[in-house]
Amino acid sequence: TVCLPKKWTEANHLKGGDEINLEEENNQLSLSAKAARKTKRFKTTIEHPEYEFIQRAILTFYHKGIDELQLRFKENVPLDVINKSLAELTIGYEVVDVGKNFCTIKSFESASEEKIPVSIRKCFFLARQMQEILLESIKKKKFEDYQRIRAIHLNIRRLVNYTIRSSIKQVKAPNLIQYYTTVHYNLHLYTKRLESIYKAFSERKIKLANTEKYIKQLFLMFETFYETYYKKEQKLFEKLLNQYDILRKNLEDNVEKGNGKVLLHISLAMKNIMDSYMALFGLSTY
Repeated sequence: TVCLPKKWTEANHLKGGDEINLEEENNQLSLSAKAARKTKRFKTTIEHPEYEFIQRAILTFYHKGIDELQLRFKENVPLDVINKSLAELTIGYEVVDVGKNFCTIKSFESASEEKIPVSIRKCFFLARQMQEILLESIKKKKFEDYQRIRAIHLNIRRLVNYTIRSSIKQVKAPNLIQYYTTVHYNLHLYTKRLESIYKAFSERKIKLANTEKYIKQLFLMFETFYETYYKKEQKLFEKLLNQYDILRKNLEDNVEKGNGKVLLHISLAMKNIMDSYMALFGLSTY
């Protein structure tokens, strides 16, 4: 048991019973706020080795911060499915051992609270890149970059999953974890809608009259969302609400025949931004 200065413990989010790191060198003791982290291990049996079920299982344990995961199966290990899931969903998760009916997955990427801002800033950058590609394709009236759009979206999905994992492992306040998770997951969903919009354009001819205008309005909403995420100013929250109301009314009053799929995904993308609204407001109070 050690008594520590109150100001220092509050700054490092420590409370009674928490562990700290203690290092001894000659006649000196060095204390640090971060205790030596224990490896989190978990074993589970997969009853249904279908691709989607395995994906969901791996992602659940990845988000929870499990460092070493052993998956057991009643029959042979679906290694191809597991490797594909790891590549598509995670950063730093690798298969390290395979037996007759089990495989062990280990994390080689240290989750760090300092890396969260870097990962999310990259996600915003990539989302903007998707928007630029879409606008350029609309301008040329040629939609030949779907695979590029999809690759960027999948990269964002991996980065967001890593960020959620890092938040759960490192951030102390439960409310902050919830806020971060809500905002970051909806950022992934927003880019999923962008992929769907581009795919709809590439599959059939779309009349661009008002649809192009709505897409540009959506992108303006996203820019305000991006600015609000970092500045968290009251005027930006109000601006975001105003942009949402205008675009929502436009979509309700001017549904264009033949563009239903694109307009649906624009609406869903708006919802992803607004689903983050209260979480962003919560973050602004910290």
